[in-house]
Formats: sequence, C-alpha cells, structure tokens
Amino acid sequence: MELLIWAVLCALVGLGCLGGAAWAVIGGGDVGVELIFLLHVWLLFAALFLGMAVWIARQGPLKNLGNKPGRGSEEKPKETAATSS
Repeated sequence: MELLIWAVLCALVGLGCLGGAAWAVIGGGDVGVELIFLLHVWLLFAALFLGMAVWIARQGPLKNLGNKPGRGSEEKPKETAATSS
C-alpha cells in the first residue's frame, strides 16, 4: 500500500514540475540564460519524478495492470538445453 502512495506522490510532484516548466515558458518575458536554465531544471525534475512513479508502479502493486488475468499467473516452461558434444 505504501508503494502505491509513493507512486502517487511522485506522480504529483512530477506533474507539478511539468506545470512549473509550462509556467516558465508561458510566463517568461525575456528568453535568457535564466529562463533556459529554469526550464531545464523543471524538465529534469519532472522526468526524474515521473520516471520514479512509473518505476515504482511497475515494480509494485500495479505491475500486472495491463495483463489479462489468465496470462500473468502462468509461467512459461524453461527449455532444456540439449546440446550434443
């Protein structure tokens, strides 16, 4: 349950960072070094937190979200390596 909370929290922070990047683009009067640096920092943090949210969700309770109920529980039989020397 706590992994789900961490994934949601990281997703919210990542979306907030995307909002900050949009604010930097829309609200920026002059395009200068400061605006470009601010935009890169917002986008870097957005990628970091959204990536962490996706990674936590795929490793935790949401890893079987896209699978059909019958497919995720089956294990494929391992092939035997029958090599002749």
